[in-house]
Amino acid sequence: MGKLLRTIGGLFVIGGILVGFTYPQFKDLPIIKKMPTYRGNSFPSFSEFRVQDVEFDKFGVLMFKGHEPYELLINVDYIERVHRYEDAKKTDYSCLLYIRDYETPLLARMEYKEVYSAIRKASEAKVK
Repeated sequence: MGKLLRTIGGLFVIGGILVGFTYPQFKDLPIIKKMPTYRGNSFPSFSEFRVQDVEFDKFGVLMFKGHEPYELLINVDYIERVHRYEDAKKTDYSCLLYIRDYETPLLARMEYKEVYSAIRKASEAKVK
């Protein structure tokens, strides 16, 4: 009887481990490849960014909506937050741009310093 209980207990533990590894919250975040430097145009209040549409599942895992990055002209006055995004390999080749009145953030396929520079140029041109 004791041997049977240990076998059942062992199967229960192994089953729990297998379920835990297949559960989506343990899924790795996507690996984001480094893209060449992008220097978009800047105008007063507007700057051009290389972005990609993303969405988050119910566990907070980032998934690509669009297949390819594209260029987008954004009014920098509507950017509320820029979050340096770190992927599963702990590299930060992209940033999340939180735009006012836009539900999901855009993934800027540019490094933080490039995004910062683009926002700064557009803001300075507005003041002149």
